[in-house]
Amino acid sequence: MMHKMLKLICAGVAATAIVFLSGCVSAPGDYKYIAGKDDVQLSQEVKDFLRRSEQRFKVAVLPESESYRNKYVKKYELNRLVGDKLEHQCSKLSTFDVIARQELDVVLDEQDLNNLSTADPSIQIEKIDAVLLYSITSCALNSDYFITTDYDLEKNKLVKKRVRKYRASVTLSISMVDPQTQGKTFSEVVEGESSWQDGNAPDLLMREAIDLALDEFMKKMAYHFYQRGYVIQTVGGGRWAKISLSAEAGIRPNTQVEFCITDINGQILPFAYGEVREVNNKDSWVMVYNYKDANVRNNTLVRVSSNQKRDFAQQLADTLGLIYGAE
Repeated sequence: MMHKMLKLICAGVAATAIVFLSGCVSAPGDYKYIAGKDDVQLSQEVKDFLRRSEQRFKVAVLPESESYRNKYVKKYELNRLVGDKLEHQCSKLSTFDVIARQELDVVLDEQDLNNLSTADPSIQIEKIDAVLLYSITSCALNSDYFITTDYDLEKNKLVKKRVRKYRASVTLSISMVDPQTQGKTFSEVVEGESSWQDGNAPDLLMREAIDLALDEFMKKMAYHFYQRGYVIQTVGGGRWAKISLSAEAGIRPNTQVEFCITDINGQILPFAYGEVREVNNKDSWVMVYNYKDANVRNNTLVRVSSNQKRDFAQQLADTLGLIYGAE
């Protein structure tokens, strides 16, 4: 009975896969322009928006404190490491022109950082549009014992071993501060935990934890600063939509987006959905769901969806290696 049940399940999965594969979507370049659908001209409003989006503002990445009592932060110079990595990540975003810390004529002590707007003129704060202030609020190295199974060649059998493993964890607090008003325009607390490793290598584990924490921060930053864009090209009658949001805006493959309209009360409402499948430096291609009914065209407002969950069909496409998904 169990054998028959397994056969039925396997047959069902196979049938589902066949149906799924039969409706696969091709790459954007395989679709043609359709007159009356894909040839809509960009409006002046969208052209002006795109032009403004190319403007950059200067930001300085600074530590909230130069000294920490935490032994790991001090020993492995994690405060400087976080700053270097944060500078590097922000420099890849189109909106920011990051001013390297070594170029700033600033004494990085708590008094100066808390009084940026009234600091000495020699600090030349007027060159900075915003300060990205960061701090390491916690940093720890944990250990635990795990039972592993290895094959012993001499004894010719599997042998269980008790192995001690290590994992690092960090918590970062990062805020965008207006140097003139001292007000925070954006603030997040992010955490990162490394994987469990056999060897006790705190420096490598700390780096992994910091990378994960900063990756989470950049995703939140992308949502906050680059949430909106516009459709600038379509092919296949709206099957694929090229949007003005890109890798420089922190967009990643599989990012869920919403196509929106503005109602008479000024409320922005989604009317169609899609998923980013190809990411470039200046734009991205989105696979539009139910495109025949969605009627997505050039000049359509698009924003990153607050819900980034992916359904079974999308996960199945990933498993089968289908980067374009299914119809």
